[in-house]
Amino acid sequence: MQKYIPFGVDQDILDEIGRWKVLPLRALYESLNQPMHYSGLCKRVQKLERTGMIKGFTGQKAKYLILTAKGHAISKFNNYYEASEDSLNNDLIASLVLRRLLQFENFKSGFIFNDEASEVEPDGIIHAVHHDKEYILAVEVELTQKKRTRVAIKFSKYMDHPTFNHVLYIFNKHAAFEAYKNILTE
Repeated sequence: MQKYIPFGVDQDILDEIGRWKVLPLRALYESLNQPMHYSGLCKRVQKLERTGMIKGFTGQKAKYLILTAKGHAISKFNNYYEASEDSLNNDLIASLVLRRLLQFENFKSGFIFNDEASEVEPDGIIHAVHHDKEYILAVEVELTQKKRTRVAIKFSKYMDHPTFNHVLYIFNKHAAFEAYKNILTE
């Protein structure tokens, strides 16, 4: 059997999934900017699933895609991980938040962050411009409230980090926002 090496649109599919860690099939179609029908994309995705480069699973009302180790080795993004239910839920929401934030004109590009060697690991990164000055925005999606010491340590790491100019926290509960705000103002 001949080994398949992706190129063109197939490589773009792997890179786009790698960029977001986990991506709904419909969002993949919308983000590719390729002159193809949705059914054509579905056929290419099925081919990449058969070759073992991506894994698809069905969630609520949608099919979601992640890279396998084989697909990760080919993608230009370093976003392979063993998906647990908790991390998948957080990454799906972080991916959605980042894709929505990138609709603002001063936010130029972004991706889900995955660098375990980094001292601080935000959920996502956005490269942005304000008054002709470029900056890097770390994005944290907080679905659960973390322990006070853990939050304080993370705040201090962000303050000392040379890469991130700003941090944007997204909360789904007002109580968590208030708790983080109190830690920050202490």
